[in-house]
Amino acid sequence: MYETENGKPAAGVRIQLTGATESEVITDGQGRWEAVFKGTGTATPSKEGFEFEPESMAFDKKASGADFIARCILPAYAVSGVVEDENGNGIAGVTISFESEIKDYEPVITDNQGAWEKPGPQGSVRIIPSHQDYTFDPEHVEVDSAQTGIVIAAKFAAAYSVSGSVKNPDGNGVAGVMIRFASEKYIYESVTTDKEGNWSKSGLTGTVEISPWAAGKVTFTPSSVEVSGPRSDIVFNMGLYFNRSGTIVDVEGQPLAGIMVECSNTSGDTVSVVTCRGLWTAKTQRE
Repeated sequence: MYETENGKPAAGVRIQLTGATESEVITDGQGRWEAVFKGTGTATPSKEGFEFEPESMAFDKKASGADFIARCILPAYAVSGVVEDENGNGIAGVTISFESEIKDYEPVITDNQGAWEKPGPQGSVRIIPSHQDYTFDPEHVEVDSAQTGIVIAAKFAAAYSVSGSVKNPDGNGVAGVMIRFASEKYIYESVTTDKEGNWSKSGLTGTVEISPWAAGKVTFTPSSVEVSGPRSDIVFNMGLYFNRSGTIVDVEGQPLAGIMVECSNTSGDTVSVVTCRGLWTAKTQRE
């Protein structure tokens, strides 16, 4: 049996042999090695980044086994990073685990900004994120020295819910607005805002685009919102618009083309159009 100082089996250790039927053997995944000696002999372990206790061991016909202790002498380092969703928002509560042949490391949990850090790894370490509600890209990261700014992308895997409201320019809720939901592969059933202007939708998966719609001369800001996980703060602001039009002619009544016309309201919103055969039409936001 061949073990590291904390009891973790040490695989891939080369055992140089004298007096045996083989010149060397390699420890297996459980840290075990086996050799047949003709009489007396020695076994000397070696692996880059380790020192051993004892450094070597002698055998004779009466020996029944040999256990070595390996101690890693590689320098310790620190790693850190962040877990983010597709919109760059940090994901809290993600478990970051660290796999190593040398020793077992305690996992860490991402904070409210999705950040994590781990001091003390030695040698090659595999960093693995996990959370029951998310899948990750990449699924793991290999490191063997200090690194900062490791970014792992999280995508919501479980069904989630979203909610929000639609407001008019006075800040009051607007009833009867249709809220539509679509992903790359699926169009969900729409919902309609209630009398207070509120809406909600459950059962979404993956990345979904949410967009409001209402009949008549209305606009929405923003025109759509993309989500990939639960949210409850989505607000669409509705505005009204109307068309303005007219004709520009010269003193003889002939239409003038290429004249720029600017239409604005008292809020300073401006729309510029150019006449075509003297005619112009502009859609402006109603206050």
